[in-house]
Amino acid sequence: MAIKFKGYRKDIKKALPESDLPDNAVKFREPNSVFALNMWALLFSIPAILIVVGFAFLKRRIYPEQISLFYKLIISSEFYNLPVSALLNALYNCIISLLLFLLCIVPHELLHAIAFHRDADVDIYFTSSVALCYSHDVISKRRFIGLSLLPSFVLGILPLIVWLFIPPSSNAADIVYFTAALNFIAGAGDFMNVFNAMTQMPRGTYQQLSGFNSYWFYLPE
Repeated sequence: MAIKFKGYRKDIKKALPESDLPDNAVKFREPNSVFALNMWALLFSIPAILIVVGFAFLKRRIYPEQISLFYKLIISSEFYNLPVSALLNALYNCIISLLLFLLCIVPHELLHAIAFHRDADVDIYFTSSVALCYSHDVISKRRFIGLSLLPSFVLGILPLIVWLFIPPSSNAADIVYFTAALNFIAGAGDFMNVFNAMTQMPRGTYQQLSGFNSYWFYLPE
């Protein structure tokens, strides 16, 4: 596998190369611009946010005697009774978490990349609002769903599961939670791809990228 960083592209649609698609290729019903992609991603971020908040409720059941600061900030009326020092501490934890999340952008795309076939050539692009992992590799529906979900699972769900067992009183707990939450919610665009694959790709079909869009088709027997 060869992974290349293509750097920043102002117009990502012009930067992405076309693939040699089979005659029976069907274009996904999906956004055709970065702006539309971001708007649809906002929609798919809603269930992601609900899952993240659900983890906070679950931890409250595991540690009923301790209430984490983020629990107070997100799902508790105790926010109004917090001292200024606690709010400043929360701000500090948020800044650290945001920096860690930004550092996870490249690993997120690398996790997409390693899920392609071993002989695939994979390019990673960056724009002002999104990062993209691109390959001409022809992959099955199952692999497409798996590589779409892999970063959100590794950088989001797994840390959230670990966070459930970290005592809420430590700063580390809040930083792990917020960083994992941001990484999971940032996978909204990937969740859209999974939804499209599950609702548009028939069983036994394959997916391939071409330009800004995905296509599905049957391989000849």
